[in-house]
Amino acid sequence: MDHGWIQQRLHLASLVHSLEAILQLADELYQQGRASGESVDYGQFEERVARATASVEQCIHQVALSGLDVDAPFIRVWGKHYRRVHRIDRTYASISGPVTVKRALYRELGQRQGPALDPITVRAGVVDGSWLPRTARAVAHLLSQVTSRETEATGRELMRLPYSRSSIERVGHAVGAEYLRRREAVEPKLIETCELPAGVASVSISVDRVTVPMEEPAPQQRPDAPMSTDEKPSAATVREYGHELSARTRALLSEAKRISRGPRAKIQRNYRMAYCATVTVHDAEGNALHTIRYGRMPAAANSVELYTHREIHRMMRRLLQDVLTIRQRAGPLPVVLLADGAPGIWGLFCSLSI
Repeated sequence: MDHGWIQQRLHLASLVHSLEAILQLADELYQQGRASGESVDYGQFEERVARATASVEQCIHQVALSGLDVDAPFIRVWGKHYRRVHRIDRTYASISGPVTVKRALYRELGQRQGPALDPITVRAGVVDGSWLPRTARAVAHLLSQVTSRETEATGRELMRLPYSRSSIERVGHAVGAEYLRRREAVEPKLIETCELPAGVASVSISVDRVTVPMEEPAPQQRPDAPMSTDEKPSAATVREYGHELSARTRALLSEAKRISRGPRAKIQRNYRMAYCATVTVHDAEGNALHTIRYGRMPAAANSVELYTHREIHRMMRRLLQDVLTIRQRAGPLPVVLLADGAPGIWGLFCSLSI
């Protein structure tokens, strides 16, 4: 390797060390195999190779992300002027593992407490401040198939995405939030560009609903609500005050104990209605060729009925537009409606004019 070329590019020094390490590992594994005629634990070899190649990937990301950093006293972004306020390390999540890069932070001129701008995050399209876009996409894909615990276990077995379940859940929610912000613009493009299978002869639409448990904050108790007098005194209270305690005294002791512990958020489990739907294209024999799935979760907040009503009708409008687009591309296909006998479901079908 031409070390003079490397010296001119000092930002590649860490990558060179990683490449040398993986070459040494390959030679070591080769020599071990040649020196012994016995079987080997090749699974261990695979793990060592995976860790070495992951280290190379992380070094490449570190070099590439460093190139996206901007270190200047002042910059202009989208017509606004920013000043440099800090320079600190930041860890970004890649498919192969975390990557730490030193980068500058900027704040808009005249804003003392405004949000900080990270040029790397903006230029690379980083999700939720630290997740590289392709990594966030991979996590979101796994979360659409299995739970966060299974996603974590899958990444551990594949020796990829070495992140905790809580981190995986956070980036999944972040990707979902970004999608919802752009849903009205993205979904029409998806149906226009998706590849329809050959031999499409009909379309079916199915809608259903199910109650799901939602954890929601419990309503706050009124300050003037009567204190409970049913709570039995603890053993320590009995030892200190004796057995003869009035109901009022027990209530006062219970209230004092609660106040000393501080306010605690109470959670209720309420069952709300979630909706799902599918649009399936079939061949001439009725076999399903491709299915598009839709879903709307209920809102765990105030005005649940209003939110759910608005979101369900938005889903039905999207479903209608997708079916119309499919018929424009594949011809005037017959459409079949599939559902149980619930009047509310067929009321939703009545809103479709296909």
